[in-house]
Amino acid sequence: MKRKIILSVALVTSIILVSLVVSDRAVNAEPPQRYTYDTGIIPRGPNQILRVTVTGALDLNDLYIFRANQQSYTQAACESGICRLAVAAQILSDPIALTAGEAASMDVTPPSNSQAARVVVASNRPNLRVNATLIDAVTGEATAHIIVANTEGDIH
Repeated sequence: MKRKIILSVALVTSIILVSLVVSDRAVNAEPPQRYTYDTGIIPRGPNQILRVTVTGALDLNDLYIFRANQQSYTQAACESGICRLAVAAQILSDPIALTAGEAASMDVTPPSNSQAARVVVASNRPNLRVNATLIDAVTGEATAHIIVANTEGDIH
C-alpha cells in the first residue's frame, strides 16, 4: 500500500514538472510581413513631376496600409564618367489606409536643384498596385509610365 502511494506521488510530481517545463517555452511569433515597391531613382527633366499612384486589388474585404518614402536627389561629383547622386530631401509619410475601390496618389515635386526622384512604398499586402508616371507640368502630358514591382523587405 505504501509503495502505491509513493508511486502515485512520484507520477503526479513528474507530470507537474513536465507540464511546467513544456509550458515555459517561449512563443516565437513571426514578424509581420512587409512588401516593398521601389521606383528606383528616376531622372526628371525640366518641368517634370513624378506622380506615384497606389491602389489595392478589388477584393471587398481587404484593407491596405502603406507608407511612402519620397527622396529627391542632386548630382554630386563626377569621376571617370560616373556621377554620384546625393539625397537632397526626404519625406516619410504617415501610414495610409485604403479600402476596396480606393486609391491614393502623390506628386513628387523635388526642389529646383534636384535632378532625380525615388519613391519607396512599404505595405502589409503583397497585392498592392503601384504605378509611377512622369508628367510634363506645363502640358499635363504623361511622358513615361512605370509599373512598380513588388519586392520583399523593409522601407528604407
